[in-house]
Amino acid sequence: MFLFAGEMDCSGPAEPPMTAWEQVAVECVLTAPDGGAPLSGAGVLQPVSQACAEAMGEAIAMDWESFDETPRAFTTAVTPAEIVIGGALVAAGTQGFTVGAALDEQAPATMTARLERFRGLDDLVDDDDAGLLWAPFLADAVDEVHYTGSADYVMRYSEGRIDVGDLDGEEDVGLSAGAEAVLVPQAASFLVHEASHSFYAGHGSCEPLETTPYVWCDDTSDGAYGVGAWWLWTWLGANADRLDEFHCREAQHALYEQCQRIVDVAGFAACAGVEIECG
Repeated sequence: MFLFAGEMDCSGPAEPPMTAWEQVAVECVLTAPDGGAPLSGAGVLQPVSQACAEAMGEAIAMDWESFDETPRAFTTAVTPAEIVIGGALVAAGTQGFTVGAALDEQAPATMTARLERFRGLDDLVDDDDAGLLWAPFLADAVDEVHYTGSADYVMRYSEGRIDVGDLDGEEDVGLSAGAEAVLVPQAASFLVHEASHSFYAGHGSCEPLETTPYVWCDDTSDGAYGVGAWWLWTWLGANADRLDEFHCREAQHALYEQCQRIVDVAGFAACAGVEIECG
């Protein structure tokens, strides 16, 4: 409609454009039909449409060219881009545990302070699903996701950018011998871990752990390994029965590997060694 001098526009203010993460909520299935997390069985996601892949790719600034892939529909994540998109959907989707559980007093303190900020911005209460915390957490921390395929790391973070390296099950990925590639829950925990480097510094030496084969560790659970372990432990506690035995055990193994990179785990429930029962 064209407005001439003297005419009044009574249509009201224009609706602001949706943010990238609001578009994800429109295009993607972030909750299973039973109200749980959007992943079940043998690592099968709720159907990811091409529009969903495009929306999530936009939300995390996915450099599709570096992956040599384009957005497409899938349910089982196989390629590096699918694994990353699937991990982001699981990290930002329905968690099956509450905001109160995510912010438990045993959670990494610096992480809790950051999540409390998002809780306040969105007026969340303890009984809300924790996915409402993790989505803005990722949105705030991640400006770009770039694929390198490097064998030196699985993922690494620097100034808002996550570089994605080797996802094919090499030793440093922290998978058991039975896995051929990073699985979606593990990818989600790695994304959360890397995003936490937006407020945690890099890792320190593992020398205090005389028996560890690893080079980089955190002194306490209040670090990026603690964040990845905390997310995976709380997610598994709510969703282990949604996975088959293999995928559940692989997720547990990834939890174990992250805990092995924390020098002092005293009082940290996620690394207390209590086995989570698989479905």
